[in-house]
Amino acid sequence: MSASHVGKLNARRKRPAPDKRKGAIIILTAILMVCLMAMLAMSIDVGYMVTVQSELDRAVDAGALAGAATLGDGTSSASTEAREFIQSNRVGGGTLEDDDITVEPGTWNTETRTFTPTSVMPSALRVTGRATEQPYFFARVLGRDTFSLEAQAIAMYQPRDIMLVLDYSASMNDDSEFRNISAMGRDAVEANLLQIYNELGAPTYGNMQFAPNWATIVGDQPMSEAHKAHIEAEYRYNSVVVTSNKDIYSVRLYFSSGSQTFYSVDSGDELAGTGSYSGRQIRYIRVYSGYNSSNTSSSNRYVEYLYFNTSDFVEALGLDNVNYPYNSGSWSDYVSYCSSGSEPNDDDAGYRYKFGYMNWMNYLLEQKPMANQTADLWMVSEQPLTAVKDAVTEFVDYLDNVESGDQLGLVIYTGEDGSATLEHGLGNDYDQIATTTVHRQAGHYHTNTNIGAGLLYARQELVANARQGAYRMVILMTDGLANMPNYSTSQGISYARQQSDELAALGIPVVTISLGSGADTDLMQEFADDTGGIHFNIPGGQSVADYQEDLLDVFHRIAEDRPLKLVQ
Repeated sequence: MSASHVGKLNARRKRPAPDKRKGAIIILTAILMVCLMAMLAMSIDVGYMVTVQSELDRAVDAGALAGAATLGDGTSSASTEAREFIQSNRVGGGTLEDDDITVEPGTWNTETRTFTPTSVMPSALRVTGRATEQPYFFARVLGRDTFSLEAQAIAMYQPRDIMLVLDYSASMNDDSEFRNISAMGRDAVEANLLQIYNELGAPTYGNMQFAPNWATIVGDQPMSEAHKAHIEAEYRYNSVVVTSNKDIYSVRLYFSSGSQTFYSVDSGDELAGTGSYSGRQIRYIRVYSGYNSSNTSSSNRYVEYLYFNTSDFVEALGLDNVNYPYNSGSWSDYVSYCSSGSEPNDDDAGYRYKFGYMNWMNYLLEQKPMANQTADLWMVSEQPLTAVKDAVTEFVDYLDNVESGDQLGLVIYTGEDGSATLEHGLGNDYDQIATTTVHRQAGHYHTNTNIGAGLLYARQELVANARQGAYRMVILMTDGLANMPNYSTSQGISYARQQSDELAALGIPVVTISLGSGADTDLMQEFADDTGGIHFNIPGGQSVADYQEDLLDVFHRIAEDRPLKLVQ
């Protein structure tokens, strides 16, 4: 065999044999495609389920928050609101039916993180939504046509740490004083003063009556004297009514400079200066009446001088041997106050040189308002402070009843040292805060208004003791102008602004309440705007009943306007 032939044979042997697995890749590809399609179908169905769950969660969360926000209007309103919000959100291409929604009012315990259903003053709302009969797209080939999902959310009012900062300056009793007759009306002010007198136990001193009256100075001689006259003079500042049990021969009026004599005077005549003496204050009088003895000659006529000094009025009121009942003040000081030409006594009330328990009440409120001066004034209905006390009491009662988890602290200004007083740090002893609020009086520690110190003390307490996660806020109430420190309005305003800025930097809102025409409404609006709070203005010129109603409304709104949050 030739070599060339052998080479050809070898070449033929090296050719590859035919592939018996030809076409297997097509089968594998088909199998993989089936698996891929199954996975794709599953992912679409699972993705749709996740989408529906997300939509359901969102709808239930919205319903819980909306419903909880209206709990103050009643559980029925809360349920309706929750359902409406849930049904306004599409879930799986449709909306939930009423039967698929459950709404439960109750309370949420932040420590144990448990929900307790109750319809009595609820502070939380639990909402459950069920998305039923939702269709599968591809799982039907496996015999699964639909699926159902459920979501639950609990919304509650976020617990707050609140500092009450209240104005207890002396002006917080102004609406009970004569000075506000023009604004409040005479009948209202005088009725309030009578109420205050009765609340103090309707005490009796000397021969005073409640309504202010002229004082009658009584002469030295008794009515039983045979010849000498018993003379009395009712003093009316620039006139005098002289009475005598004997004939009056003449009366001489003495002024600060000069005098004038009147003859042929009858008992009970009212005498006043005429001509250049018209309207002038009478200082004392000289009266000729009766005789010194049975001798009826003109030279034997009985003469007596009656003086109108403070000590004479104290004696005329029967107070010369009566101890003054309070730590500060005296009957002489009271008489001097009634005798002064100040606006409350003279122009508004018209009671100058008149004396009675009514203007003694006014004296206590205006001149001796502090606790170390007249300790009992905390128990009386001095306005507008009593309206504030009533509103605060209702405010803390509401917080207590709804079991909101709010903490409350109390600062009043101005303090004894001219700053402020932290009466209660943050806590949940609402009753004690209400009690303290009631047991303080206008000008309790100090008569002036240090708004800045009140804000400072509130901020310090919130920074030191507010709970993590609690909503921190300040409620500031005033009826006047900042005039401390240093009895300076400009310094007082500047200091208050500084403290407001500090609160704003910490993100602590200040809710401000301006009470009456004397309040600095612009400054209170500024504080609210700068800190993210809100300003309530209760204007002056209203009756006590009207601004009391306004105060109650404001504190109700603050109490109910609590921040909401989802706790589950």
